[in-house]
Amino acid sequence: MKNKILLAILAIALVLVMTACSNGGGDSTPKNNSDNDSNSSGGGTIGTIVSEAKVEYPSAYITNMTEAKAQTSFYSWPMNWDNDKKTFIQPGCATISGGKVTIKLGTPKNDYLSDFSWEIEHGISVNPSNAKALLDEGDDLMFYTSDEKYALICIKDFYTQAVLGYADRDVTVKGTIINTYGKEILDCSFKKGWNYFIISNSEAQTKYTTSSKQPEGFKWTVVSKDKLEEVLAWW
Repeated sequence: MKNKILLAILAIALVLVMTACSNGGGDSTPKNNSDNDSNSSGGGTIGTIVSEAKVEYPSAYITNMTEAKAQTSFYSWPMNWDNDKKTFIQPGCATISGGKVTIKLGTPKNDYLSDFSWEIEHGISVNPSNAKALLDEGDDLMFYTSDEKYALICIKDFYTQAVLGYADRDVTVKGTIINTYGKEILDCSFKKGWNYFIISNSEAQTKYTTSSKQPEGFKWTVVSKDKLEEVLAWW
């Protein structure tokens, strides 16, 4: 799974347009229609994700609290890499207002989706086997302020993080892989659209699960970028 994920690092699901954050989205805001604005708990999301709990500002991991709380616009780290960002995903940005996070999402171009052939070759059950997805873990799916002083992440604790991943259809990905990283357990049930992709690390194993809603116990959290290694075990 990690090998496959690493191949997708440069094809980031959340390529966000920094100017859209500052001007409210402009022409990049997704149109409100049945295919592009679904937030039902029974499926993945295409449109707008609003956090289900207020943003956390842990004092132990923030260098300047006043400055941190003044930050309202965030973008994904590799956005400047992709010259096709405006058509890759038709969105925009992550913003904080009234203590809640709002993330506008669109549909990734098919060219950026990968199949699960690597997982299937390594004994993982994928149903349906022709499904495609755009997944990643780590800093590439965090959000940062324009000066990269502050990061916006969705975490539960030191070892457990949730990022956003896209699937082109409902698909289950289940099984166990033993490799040089240790044991990796996949217990994923993606809904079509965007899902929370949950990475739970321990010394012996990494477990991947999914949720179509913000997972219980997880909160969007603002931290100083230079404190990330104190917040996340893998950093």
